Order: sequence, then structure tokens, then C-alpha cells
Amino acid sequence: MPTSHETCLTRSEVAEYLSAFEAQYGFTSADFLRHPELRESVPEDDSFMWQAYIDHYGELRRINEEIHRDYLARLSRNDSIEDGDRSYDLAA
Repeated sequence: MPTSHETCLTRSEVAEYLSAFEAQYGFTSADFLRHPELRESVPEDDSFMWQAYIDHYGELRRINEEIHRDYLARLSRNDSIEDGDRSYDLAA
């Protein structure tokens, strides 16, 4: 039985793969998703990979936005805690 391996790609690497598909077939990933006739013109293996890269890119983007939002929320909490500490020092 053949073994499989896992490869972790960054968002920029996935974007490069998407750009390569777009250059090879002459239409954008958005057009690939929107127009079934374009999707049908792509060989099945490439269509599967293209769709997988689109999905992967979207998931990486969602995770990045979630991390960024949590980071900003943590900064806001830290700022308000520090502001509270400063007001305590001024009252003393």
C-alpha cells in the first residue's frame, strides 16, 4: 500500500499555486468557481486540486483573521488594565 505524506503550506504558497492555475488556464479562481463551463474545461485532477487550494486558502485566511482579532482584543484588554493601573498610581 502506498504511503501518503502531509505537506503544510503557507497562505503565500497556496496563493502561488492558485496563480499558477490561473496562468495555465487563463481565468481567475473566482471565474473557476462562478462558471461551471470553465470548471468543466479543466481536467478533473487539476479541477480537484484547484478547488482544494481555493478551500485551503479560504481556511488559512479565516484562521489568520481570527488570530489577528484575538490579538487586537488582547491588546485592548492590556491597554485598559494598564490605564487602570495608572489611574490607581495617580490617586495615591
